[in-house]
Amino acid sequence: MFCEKCGTKNDSSNKFCEKCGNKLEPEVKETKKTVKKENTSSVKDKLNTLSKKQKIIGGVVGLVVIILIVLYAIGSKMTSLETIGSKAFEELASKSKISNKYLSVPLDSKDYFISLADTMKNEIKDEDIAFDYSNYTVTTTNKKITIKYKDNDADEKYKVVFKIKKSGKSLLGFDKYVITKVTVLAEDDYDEVTLYDPENAEKLTLSTIKNSKITVDGKELDKTYLDSKKSDKDNDVYVIKGIVKGDYKVNFTIGKLNFEKKVYVYSKEDNEYDLTNYISSSYLTDDKDFAKNFKTYISTYYEYVNDSSKTVDDFDKKYKSSDNVKDLFADSKESAANVASFKIDEVELRSLYYYSSDEEISVSYKVNYTYKLTDSDSEKSNYSLVRVTYDLSNLEVPKDLSYMPY
Repeated sequence: MFCEKCGTKNDSSNKFCEKCGNKLEPEVKETKKTVKKENTSSVKDKLNTLSKKQKIIGGVVGLVVIILIVLYAIGSKMTSLETIGSKAFEELASKSKISNKYLSVPLDSKDYFISLADTMKNEIKDEDIAFDYSNYTVTTTNKKITIKYKDNDADEKYKVVFKIKKSGKSLLGFDKYVITKVTVLAEDDYDEVTLYDPENAEKLTLSTIKNSKITVDGKELDKTYLDSKKSDKDNDVYVIKGIVKGDYKVNFTIGKLNFEKKVYVYSKEDNEYDLTNYISSSYLTDDKDFAKNFKTYISTYYEYVNDSSKTVDDFDKKYKSSDNVKDLFADSKESAANVASFKIDEVELRSLYYYSSDEEISVSYKVNYTYKLTDSDSEKSNYSLVRVTYDLSNLEVPKDLSYMPY
């Protein structure tokens, strides 16, 4: 071994340096000391490495915690009753309807029928009153959400009340709610109007001629509403199994004729309407178009009469019948040949009736016309009252025509 002080080489059994007398440390101790230093350095490196890993793990855990807190805050806000009430009311005020995600029964469900658009528009909105929908308050309980708003003119306060119930849990464990009933009322008015209440919905039955088209508050009834047991070879019966109490506008089409009837749903019973009872001029919506068809028919007849290249027979082939056309007008009853010129000015529908036994529609028209006879140069004006019968299968061409003396 070597002396640490003077560097002299000594025998390994010496305890002191032969030259300077310095106490010698065995080499084995040097080795242990070196190993000890190496071990200490290794532990420090491992601790440093472990510290870095802990920092990374801690950062990740912290980020996850922050994300969960944010998600919780967002989820709590989105599922809160205040949010549900505000969103539903804003949709109601701006679009006149509420998204299905907020409703216990979807509005497009076959088992629950209602057109909120017209109903809500009539009850919440008024063309003569400006409502302040942007300024409203929301109060909640575990059973309902109440929205209060007012109009800008009279300062009268109104309420929309959403009845609610729990529908389950969200992914983050929040309670989910749906609206089960919607009512509207003035704050000082005890009469509330129900807009949505599928749990207490009524039934409406509508019967009409086979293959007719029916719409209720703008929604066309498809075959899923058709009651095959009540329908027969002549009539179709439609049943709406869920509809809120109130007034509804029913439009029905017979051939090319459109009729409109307001129906009422007020109770569990007596909500049945035979629409064939309303096939009359009182409920006809397109009487001008129907009269226009007859005007075209008559005018075409006289075109054939006055055109030397055509004959009444040609007219018959095209329109199937011209019987009694020449007798419809007082001044040309003897013969259509006496008429030098003839023009239909206006046709007015006076009345319309349906005869179910014959499946015919009887219509009376007032026909205003101007004409010249062959023996006169002056133009004259007159009118005739005409009764026309149509088959339901062909409302373009009359089945029978007759002159009605006035």
